[in-house]
Parts: sequence; C-alpha cells; structure tokens
Amino acid sequence: MTHTATVTYSREVIRRAVGRFWLRFIAWHGFVTIGVCIVACAGLLLDGNRSWIVGALGATAILLLTMAASVYFVFLRRSLWKFDRMSTKSIRFQFSEDGVSYVSDLGSSTLSWRTVEQVWRFPDAWLLFVARTTYITLPIAEVDETTRSFIVDQVARH
Repeated sequence: MTHTATVTYSREVIRRAVGRFWLRFIAWHGFVTIGVCIVACAGLLLDGNRSWIVGALGATAILLLTMAASVYFVFLRRSLWKFDRMSTKSIRFQFSEDGVSYVSDLGSSTLSWRTVEQVWRFPDAWLLFVARTTYITLPIAEVDETTRSFIVDQVARH
C-alpha cells in the first residue's frame, strides 16, 4: 500500500520545527545545568568569592550557553538555506512498505524504513530522524490520518 502527500513548507513551520528540535535536544537537564552554573556563579560573586571556582563556573555557563545557541542557529540557518533554494515550496512524499520517497524541485531521495530511527510528533510538523541530529521535517497539516498511522506503524515495525 502506498500513501502520497504533497506538503507545503513555510518559514514559520521550519522555525517551529527547529525550535522544537532544539528544546528537546537540549532537554530539561541541559537547561538546568546552565541555570545551576549561572546561579552558582552569581551567588559566589555576590558573597565576594573571587576564586578559580567562580571563573570555572562562569566559563562553563558561557560555554554551555554558546553551544546551545549555536545548535539552534546552525540548524535554523541550514534549514532556511534549503528552503530558500526551493523555487516551489512543496515536496511530494510517498510512503510505502519499502520506505519513504520524496521529490522536490531540488531533487529526490528514497529511504528505507530501517534508516528512519524515530519520529518526533508535534502539532504542526513531524521530524523523521535518520540519525541523532539529522531529520526530515514533515509539515503534518496536509497529511491525512491514515498516512500518519502508516508512518508510525512502519517506524515502529522497523
């Protein structure tokens, strides 16, 4: 059985997808770690402490903030760069027992279901992961419920 969906991309869908990826990638423990470093550093500074521990905590906080921001902006710029290269902002997906195929004006690709490691489902877009930090954004508004169920079943099966 084959399911076909033609989806349209927008800058807003891409921004939201990248933002949701970023929030889930950094995760609650990443934000807690950054917060603890900032609060501990500020607390020690307010107490008058000027030891190497304050410097280490401050440097760690700056490093973590820089890395977190870099992840967001690198993914956003890469996604928007691809989006801007598309003359028509839509992609035709075909989901079959064998895998996922998609065609745009930039080219086409076919993936086996075994390469899709997981699906992160959000209200406006699904992220089909083919590696830990490599995903395909699938705007879900134009995908019918039968196709959605098929995608989830195939990923779970493989």
